[in-house]
Amino acid sequence: MLFQQLIQAVLGKPKSPAVATQVTVGTTTVNIVAGNTSRTGLIITNASTSGQIISLSMTGAPAVASNGLMLWPGDAWYMDGFSFTQGPVQAIASAASGIIAVQEFN
Repeated sequence: MLFQQLIQAVLGKPKSPAVATQVTVGTTTVNIVAGNTSRTGLIITNASTSGQIISLSMTGAPAVASNGLMLWPGDAWYMDGFSFTQGPVQAIASAASGIIAVQEFN
């Protein structure tokens, strides 16, 4: 019990995960995560199996292929203190039928 209290004192209140989602991304920009002022964590993984490279836009502006934050299949982006965003996230794939896995924490 004391150990759990110590961990919470250092790391803060435990985070609550939202429902994990998968989003199909093609060659036109799609919103993969809505803006959320309660967001405290975000993990985005390129789960594509056919080699699609996914480009992300963290500004709410449309994503541009081969620009911005690029995830190759299997790559993941983790929101941290230096890349914290509560705004929407847009994505575009280098080819049709890319797959993004999203886990958000509030």
